[in-house]
Amino acid sequence: MKASDLYGSPFLKASDLKGPTPATIAELEIGEFTDQRTQTQQKRVILSFANRKKKLILNRTQAAAITAVHGDELSAWPGRRVILAPGTAHNGQQT
Repeated sequence: MKASDLYGSPFLKASDLKGPTPATIAELEIGEFTDQRTQTQQKRVILSFANRKKKLILNRTQAAAITAVHGDELSAWPGRRVILAPGTAHNGQQT
């Protein structure tokens, strides 16, 4: 067993991906998180993927990219394929 398995985050990070990776959206939920800059509550889509343990919290850009391909209706996303790929946000952070 690895320590990272015990103490790691349940959420997918850019460093978890080795390159573009096809994935199927299994389900989604809406979660509330505190924005670190404004300290306000923000709602975010959280995706679970078939055959993957970790979930992905979508930022605005990621949600817009999926919406452009699969439509605005969230209930239509499960079962759809996406490509997960590490990238860099406008602020220089890995995403």
